[in-house]
Amino acid sequence: MKYGFELIKKFSGMREISKRTHHLAKYLYENLAALKYQNGSKVVEIYASNDYCDPNTQGGIVNFNILHKDGKIFGFTEFRKIAIHCNLVVRVGCFCNIGSCQKYLGITDEDIELNHKVCNFQ
Repeated sequence: MKYGFELIKKFSGMREISKRTHHLAKYLYENLAALKYQNGSKVVEIYASNDYCDPNTQGGIVNFNILHKDGKIFGFTEFRKIAIHCNLVVRVGCFCNIGSCQKYLGITDEDIELNHKVCNFQ
């Protein structure tokens, strides 16, 4: 916690940190959205309800799936393995924001319940 509080002090408080993280997220969003395969199809599907212009409505997180050239989703576990191999730290999966995953991926409450039963989470 000591280092966290030192960082907050260094950047003149949480408001400045919020501005910086929003700027980074917007930069990532814009650059990911611009990626195209040679066939013109998009490389990523970004899940957002806005265009990252307002830090009051969009935080510092960019939710997306990587797509194959044919538009099929590149599995997040496969991506995680590649990221680890390249010394990148990423967060994958839906557990940090299940509601957003449900909304953008069309997952029903019944799907969630079934997944929990299959995985023996009950």
